[in-house]
Amino acid sequence: GRRCSHLPGYANDRIPISGAAEFQDFKSSDLCLEACRAVASCNCWSWKDDGYCRVGQARTCTQTGSADNARWTYGSCGTGPLNDDGEIPVPVRGGAFDVNPPGSETGQLQQSYSSSSTTPTICKSSPPPVTRLEKEAAADAVVPVVIICYARPQYLRRSLDSLFAVQRSKKQFPISASQDGDNQEVESMLEQEVVSGRLAQHLRYQPTISSQVKKTGSPRAGYQRLAGHYKWALDQFLGPSSHYEQLIILEEDLEVAPDFFSYFQATLPYLKADPCLFCVSAWNDNGRSSLANDAKAIYRSDFFPGLGWLLLKSFWLELRETWPNEYWDDFVRKSSTRKGRHCLRPEVSRTFTFGEVGVSRGQFYKTHLKHIKLNQENVDWLDLDLTYIASADRFDSWLSKEISMADVVTLEDIQRLSSSASPKAYAMMFKESNWKRISKHFGLAEDIKDGVYRGSYRSVIPFTWQGKHRFY
Repeated sequence: GRRCSHLPGYANDRIPISGAAEFQDFKSSDLCLEACRAVASCNCWSWKDDGYCRVGQARTCTQTGSADNARWTYGSCGTGPLNDDGEIPVPVRGGAFDVNPPGSETGQLQQSYSSSSTTPTICKSSPPPVTRLEKEAAADAVVPVVIICYARPQYLRRSLDSLFAVQRSKKQFPISASQDGDNQEVESMLEQEVVSGRLAQHLRYQPTISSQVKKTGSPRAGYQRLAGHYKWALDQFLGPSSHYEQLIILEEDLEVAPDFFSYFQATLPYLKADPCLFCVSAWNDNGRSSLANDAKAIYRSDFFPGLGWLLLKSFWLELRETWPNEYWDDFVRKSSTRKGRHCLRPEVSRTFTFGEVGVSRGQFYKTHLKHIKLNQENVDWLDLDLTYIASADRFDSWLSKEISMADVVTLEDIQRLSSSASPKAYAMMFKESNWKRISKHFGLAEDIKDGVYRGSYRSVIPFTWQGKHRFY
């Protein structure tokens, strides 16, 4: 049977935030230990005397130490004997990403734990299968679209034309625009589109005195105003008095793919059925043409991509009272907001940002964002089998199988790879210490938010390199 060690010291940073479960009010270290023991895929736990507990998978579960080391307790869980240090060695696969240790139950870290002393903070990973009737209902559901805009009329024109060109139904996908500011060209454009019947609504955001930024010239002023605008617009469509149940939200500097609406139609039933999903995004942060090739590929991700995304009313009602005054996207990326949930995202992006001028002042635009590839294939997503992303369990099983069949390589191996080499699947280990070197070689997004790599799922980043080599 599974045994768990119980040792003094800090080992919390051994357990990656991505895919872990965190609790805030475990009264004893024994409760934390039992939470890990109850899940076959958990091999490391860490508890602090203030009630905090983290359980999950670690490549090694040993003490690392901290300034408040005496307040921490940790241990490993497994079937092996204790070693000389009183620890149970953690099983690690020979080189590939340790998505699931041998003999483990896939995806169990996403399940709810039950305890008399705590409220679960993560969701169940095995929802009932999406039925044919649910798929049909989602395919016919009304999904409003809102564009957040301010004072970039040329951008807005391009974004609107892109949307109108692929809009399947005005009734099913009513497009609205929410304008902040008093730019007359933007206002005139939107009013004309309402008169023409192409635009369902022209909303006007007026910041309240309490939400207005005092120092309007500060670099953060734009982010603060944008966060306020998002909250107001989301409330118009998904607030307590709204009759809508879902919403696609865009900004005025986004162009969409031909199958933009088909993509969201097909994924909506999975978002509704699985409490371990909180969004569907049209964007892939690692969607450069050298990294994204499979137009029909879709993945679960611990990272919130944004840039054209679908959410449910239930998720907005959960967030609205704690919505931040600035940097709203980083707020959504926090583990305390995600609570172990994921987003769906494509391999090839269904949106493209041309917003070099804006609130972020072109940050990362020239070096990264402008190189993201926009899908040009008109994929009929409703005809695809998406059951492999229907739950965390199913996706874990699929991803584990893919990685187990891949050749384990190093960066040096890849650097020696001939350009004429036949297509193949590879798995490459990385550590935080060599992440920048690896990401630079492939052109992957380098930054990490709240311990999560962009586009990753449990620290695995799938991509297709040079149009033929599959990497994990």
